[in-house]
Amino acid sequence: MPKWPWANMRSRKALQQYLPNNVCIPLAHGTYDSDPGTSFFLTPFRYMTDKIPEPAQFVEIFEKLHRSSVSPTGKYGFHVTTFNGWVPLVNDWCDTWEEFFARQFRSDILWEQGIRGPDPDFDRVADEFFQKVIPRLLRPLETGGRSIKPVLLHGDVYEGNVKIDEETQQLIIYDSCCC
Repeated sequence: MPKWPWANMRSRKALQQYLPNNVCIPLAHGTYDSDPGTSFFLTPFRYMTDKIPEPAQFVEIFEKLHRSSVSPTGKYGFHVTTFNGWVPLVNDWCDTWEEFFARQFRSDILWEQGIRGPDPDFDRVADEFFQKVIPRLLRPLETGGRSIKPVLLHGDVYEGNVKIDEETQQLIIYDSCCC
């Protein structure tokens, strides 16, 4: 079975701990007997609106998640590899947000280059970004007595992964790739 449906389920279950009314938990998941390379992921049916949620409603849900969740290890990461679409997140635990962010961004670049091939001009810009931009932007957040609390992140938030349940008017988030 491809790894991403299983990881998506683990992400949903993690989110459900903190947002029980805003996540659809699968009833079943697995692979087709007739085609083991094809997966399924079955959740309760909900009528969803096509309208984009009001910003305040959207922010309220994610503020609740970020204020109430805690990292089980006190570090940044997740207990399984999750996937942003087909792209794997490197979720091994690490001590700083800077380290986590840089490691994942570097992994994304390598994944993309594996598809499109190398680009020397881009590589030069990326090197500068890793050497100068990331440390200057992120390191101050965790130095000089400052800290960031590692919390659960959805990992793929955009309007296509957030809908409103017509019956309950609750915001429903899905297609998560938690970290």
